[in-house]
Amino acid sequence: MNGQHHVSRRQFLNAGAAAGFMIPASRVLGQAVAAPPSGQFRFAKVGCGGMGGGDLNSTAGAGGVVVGLCDTDAKKAEGAYKKYPDVPKFTDYRKMLDRLEKEIDGVVISTPDHTHACIALDAMRRGKHVYVQKPLARTYEECRLMLDAARKYKVVTQMGNQGHAGAGLILWKKMMDAGAFGEIE
Repeated sequence: MNGQHHVSRRQFLNAGAAAGFMIPASRVLGQAVAAPPSGQFRFAKVGCGGMGGGDLNSTAGAGGVVVGLCDTDAKKAEGAYKKYPDVPKFTDYRKMLDRLEKEIDGVVISTPDHTHACIALDAMRRGKHVYVQKPLARTYEECRLMLDAARKYKVVTQMGNQGHAGAGLILWKKMMDAGAFGEIE
């Protein structure tokens, strides 16, 4: 090859999904939010197989530090467990949050759809920032509860949507605004 590195569409979109979660909380909330004491974003991952593996790799690849892994299916989580052998592993996210509470800045959730709201709410009540895969919740009421919790506990939340949150799209918008492509009709 001519020195070029091939990046698949999936790798590109996954990297962008994590980028939004790494933005300092104060920039999103428009208020003072304490930076992590370690200076690094330490996160726990709930749901490590399938899309969860991509979210895990993207968040870690964007500079996040994995401090806990949780999955109810060890077979699906096998790849993540092998990649992070020294990170504590759990089958119950509540036990992980209890045990690692002081080490976790945020939680990345990639679980079956019907579990998103309860895991996210539990994490927010503990003052943890949350990234959750789509759909955000099952009902309008669950979404309202999550919005209220994010405001009450002053945490940053984001729902994954690779098509609109990818680093490539953000870069393209900046380049377009700077006139890099000339006039676009």
